[in-house]
Amino acid sequence: MKIWREISHNLPKGCCLAMGNFDGVHLGHRALIKRIVEEASSLGKEDMVVTFDPHPSQVVSPCPEKLLTPPGRKEKLMASLGIHHLCHLPFDENIASLSPEDFVHEILWKFFRPHSLSVGFNFTFGRGGQGNCQFLQELGKRLGFKVNVLPPVTVDGVVVSSSAIRKALDEGDILQARRLLGYWPVIEGRVVEGEGRGRDLGFPTANIEIPACQKLPRRGVYAAWARLRDRSYPAAVNIGLCPTFSAGVCPKVEAHLLNFTGESIYGETVELELRAFLRLERRFPDPTALAHQIAEDCLRIKELLSA
Repeated sequence: MKIWREISHNLPKGCCLAMGNFDGVHLGHRALIKRIVEEASSLGKEDMVVTFDPHPSQVVSPCPEKLLTPPGRKEKLMASLGIHHLCHLPFDENIASLSPEDFVHEILWKFFRPHSLSVGFNFTFGRGGQGNCQFLQELGKRLGFKVNVLPPVTVDGVVVSSSAIRKALDEGDILQARRLLGYWPVIEGRVVEGEGRGRDLGFPTANIEIPACQKLPRRGVYAAWARLRDRSYPAAVNIGLCPTFSAGVCPKVEAHLLNFTGESIYGETVELELRAFLRLERRFPDPTALAHQIAEDCLRIKELLSA
């Protein structure tokens, strides 16, 4: 997959294009991407996904949404879907201020000249999101490219959307998030030094530094698979403020890898594939009580993941 990080006249023209935010690369996004890959293959053309970086809400909203998939994670998921071209369209205030018609003429047609364009049913574009799918189809007819609008994808009566996935994560409903995503939710980050409290309790933990834009699920303890150095380990993951020891403000992500006996992993990247929510985070009267609870959590996690 070739990645384009800016728009220029060097971009391949005449592609079967899909455009959107694609936050989460969920089942709805996957259906859209599958469509353009198959269309391009049948026509002997190239396929391209165009997404916005940063996410438009981070430019136009005073309280932007946290992302299900930061750019690096999104690229990995896109690459797994057989896409040939991925373009991160740099989104800034200038692009945000374009009218819908100017966006199509000055960005979409000028730099991409698509053979066809596929978007989701709720796609909006242009200043204030004023452009909708119907207007996009009208502009496509004028310029000579077809616009395909994909209908909503539903799972058990629920429309698949990034907002529905965020709601599931806020409730700690990992299984529902997995149903809508099409894969288990993943938190990915670099291992950094912590305060060593887990080691003192007998349960050494990896402190995971995640991107500031990353969406975290409900605070609490989770069963997860930790991927490190091409191996997977059962893991107890705590997402929260560590109330037994401190009154923090920013949630931390800590993972105890149950069967890991290797050397230092500081600076390495760990993927935490969340599988189940165990319990809410709470304050314990002393470190010993916390250690007993962690031991119980680990036993339950072994049972859950072995099943």
